[in-house]
Parts: sequence; C-alpha cells; structure tokens
Amino acid sequence: MDWKDALAKIQIEQPDSSSCAENIERQNSAAAVHSSKPVMTLFYEKRRGRPSTVIAGYAESCSESKQLASVLKQRLACGGSERDGEILLQGDVRNTVREILKQIGYKVKN
Repeated sequence: MDWKDALAKIQIEQPDSSSCAENIERQNSAAAVHSSKPVMTLFYEKRRGRPSTVIAGYAESCSESKQLASVLKQRLACGGSERDGEILLQGDVRNTVREILKQIGYKVKN
C-alpha cells in the first residue's frame, strides 16, 4: 500500500461513532506499517557499454515495485524497467534516486 492508497482509504472512511482516540490509534498503526520499509541498495553498472543504475532489495509486491519504477522514471525523465525485484534505470542517477527514495521514506544503502 502506497501513500495514494492510504490517502484514498482515509478519504473514503466516514466518521463513525468511535472516539477520536481510536481514529488516531488506527492512523498511527497504519503509519507504523509504512515505516517498516525495506533497505534499498543502489549500485552503478554498465550494461552493453551504457551506464545504468540498479535498485535492489525491494521486497514488496510486484505491482508496488512496478509503480515505484514508474514514479522514478517519470521524476528522473529517464527510461528503465522492473524485473525480479530489481529496478533498472538508464544513466547514472544514483544521487538523485537516493534523495527521492529518502523523501518517500525508504532507507538507502550504497
């Protein structure tokens, strides 16, 4: 579940007879689930003589991995793909990817 799904879930929920404390507790537990994101590994590699950035260590579902790859490709204006839990981006964009992943909430290891 990414931030868009969480936001949609919060907007859909109508206030019910439960107390505010219960609502806050539910939101805190949802935030705790998101804070346990895996450590991502970034490394530089040349494939067919061209520079590329590989992001490994993504253990989430396949659809979330593809969505993360799509977001990174759009924000970096570069090509790339997602296969077998690895995200491949064209070009040496390690520093920018590290900043974006930290903003999203992932821990990044070189």
